[in-house]
Amino acid sequence: MISEKEKNMIINSAYGKSSLWEKFRTFVLMQKNSEARILYENHKKVKLLIRNSKKSELPKIVENGIFNRIDFKTGKKSVWIKNPVFAIATIFLIVSLLTFLFLKNRGIDTSPFSNEEVILAEQETLASLKLVSQIFNKTKDKYVVEILEDKVSQPINKSLTIIEILTTQKGEVK
Repeated sequence: MISEKEKNMIINSAYGKSSLWEKFRTFVLMQKNSEARILYENHKKVKLLIRNSKKSELPKIVENGIFNRIDFKTGKKSVWIKNPVFAIATIFLIVSLLTFLFLKNRGIDTSPFSNEEVILAEQETLASLKLVSQIFNKTKDKYVVEILEDKVSQPINKSLTIIEILTTQKGEVK
């Protein structure tokens, strides 16, 4: 037994009005259920019959539903109706092109700052870096004088002097 929802899905697939996922589900359902396959084949035959019929052979209901989309001079469906993906892609392309042209002609300024502001910022940056450099130089001088000379090299010199005295005294004793 096929549910009403499945019947609608099968009919839409037969007339080519379903999504890829629904077509796949219809295919699987037809493999499992012979009633679904018969329903699909009947509606597919009706679709082909309508497509191959002339306008005068069809009743007014079908005529209003189907033939209002067909150009009778060429006998073909409009590209816009036959393939809505084409219509969407064309609209997207036109909107993208118009947006690009609008933004290009508007002359987007890439820098929100004026030249004077940029020059002033460069001068302030140089002054800041010069100040930082002076601080580092003073810190280096203080490190060399107070820490290396007073705390490291003087004790090492005293130790070396003591070692030298001890080695020379031992040398005299021998």
